[in-house]
Amino acid sequence: MIIKSLTAGLFAALICTAQTPQVSRIVSAGSFGTRIAAGAYATILGAGLADGTYIANGGAPWPLTLGGTTVAICYSETAGAQPTCVSPQLLYVSPQQINVLMPNLWMPIPNGASGLGETVYVVRGSGASQIQSNGVLFTVLLESPDILLAGYDCPITADYICPPLNSAKTESTDVRRGTVTDLEGRLVDTANPVVVGGYYTIWLTGLGNGLGNTPCVGFGLNNCVGVGLVPFNPPSPLPAGYPTSLGGDVTPTFAGASPQFPGLQQINFQFAGSLIPSWPCANYTLEMTLSVAQSQQLFANLPVQIPVVIHSGDVACQ
Repeated sequence: MIIKSLTAGLFAALICTAQTPQVSRIVSAGSFGTRIAAGAYATILGAGLADGTYIANGGAPWPLTLGGTTVAICYSETAGAQPTCVSPQLLYVSPQQINVLMPNLWMPIPNGASGLGETVYVVRGSGASQIQSNGVLFTVLLESPDILLAGYDCPITADYICPPLNSAKTESTDVRRGTVTDLEGRLVDTANPVVVGGYYTIWLTGLGNGLGNTPCVGFGLNNCVGVGLVPFNPPSPLPAGYPTSLGGDVTPTFAGASPQFPGLQQINFQFAGSLIPSWPCANYTLEMTLSVAQSQQLFANLPVQIPVVIHSGDVACQ
């Protein structure tokens, strides 16, 4: 089964392709990792989840029932209490996948961890014809930043040539591309690498309910959002002149809800020359790992790689 990224639904069209519905798991819709935040996008995977493929029209708020399918998120505030169930907004439903906008349900759980234990059910039909799935337990976190996956790409080389992005790895050397765009809205990939001085936007979900969204340096310390960049798979042994101190923490120029896409979040940052050490004058192409941290928690699911090109004269060189 090929999992369709939520990114496609927010930047192009939500495309993904009767039995009792069966839920196998629920994951973050960003990277399909297991950490899910309140108010974030999530993806439910299984079988028989709908009788066809349905896409919600327009923007938020999205419908609570789509194509006869409804999702129930149930929780108990105390052990043994009667569960409370709410229905998340539905963006897309199909027999194997449902994309939802999680409700803002979060509270400390008894062991002191930050999360709320919940159970997800899928319901098809209504009244006497209603069919309910099995329940799957999961934990909702207050915040868990997760960059939307764009696809997989070959690492950048001096000619910038690479096949189009794929939904899965085709070569062992392929790198993960997140949904990172330049000022013109173009996706950052091998054909459109990051340049020194350029401004970029990271598209993600899971920044939480507006808590700790203040941009800061220090990679997410002190209840705020930070961005980190480090070299990805540097060569070993390092060739003469290779920048060993490349990268560092980046202070975002903005972090919070996206004004263009309800329910989506963005982080804006500049790839500044200060990230590049003084090195031999030449043109360089390299891959860097981009991560987001929030409130002293490291990037919750999976980081992504960005291609970078550095031209002689972009920064001080030797």
